[in-house]
Amino acid sequence: MLNILKPREKHPVCAEIRKDGRAMAHVMDLPGCISKGQNLDQALAKLPEEIEDYRLWISRHFPEREIGSNSWELLELQEGLAPFESGDAAALFQLDLYPPEDEELEEYLRRMEASRKDLLDLVSGLSEEELKKDRSPGKRTIEKILWHIAHAEEWYISRLGIIPELKEFDDFKGTQFEYLEAERDMAYKRLRSLTPLERATVYRIPEYTNHPDEPWTSRKVLRRFLEHEREHTRNIRELLGKIS
Repeated sequence: MLNILKPREKHPVCAEIRKDGRAMAHVMDLPGCISKGQNLDQALAKLPEEIEDYRLWISRHFPEREIGSNSWELLELQEGLAPFESGDAAALFQLDLYPPEDEELEEYLRRMEASRKDLLDLVSGLSEEELKKDRSPGKRTIEKILWHIAHAEEWYISRLGIIPELKEFDDFKGTQFEYLEAERDMAYKRLRSLTPLERATVYRIPEYTNHPDEPWTSRKVLRRFLEHEREHTRNIRELLGKIS
């Protein structure tokens, strides 16, 4: 049983390896904590550092929350896929099958709010010129990263069933910041509306994807919300030269 509210002596880790060998390890009880490498050994070797970074993040936003030790154990490994590039399929792990109950769901949403605050604190003071600046060859501008985060989160929610509210974003006319706010409000409403049966359902939604058989659950969606935004927030910090 997985519950992100309960500190553990060893954090459960699941990993996936892309066909090209790149690997991503997920600390399943610390949603948003991932480690990447050119191979599995590299990804696993970075886990203690990533867990400690997550501990510091939690202490900043939720000083009353304990996450347990920095120790971990690999529980599951899947080969052939990993979400390194836009459009890649992501694994559904056995721990993703456990439906979050009300208190745990709200904890996921609080952490999503903290992650969004980090992102906005980083970019809200930037001028339009700074947002559009091409800072690194072959990489997205900060403006494009923000649009990418918003579109990805809209897509994550669609993995739990196509809902009428998604149509509101087909011809969205606002800024990337307005889009981020609107899609996140929609996501919170959808996630809070999930019935116990929906939270436990394994979905395969064929629309808007090249992987129509990719399985999704509410926990996988919540996990990917945090992993994806935290990863791109780090990318933006790197582009701004705020971390090495």
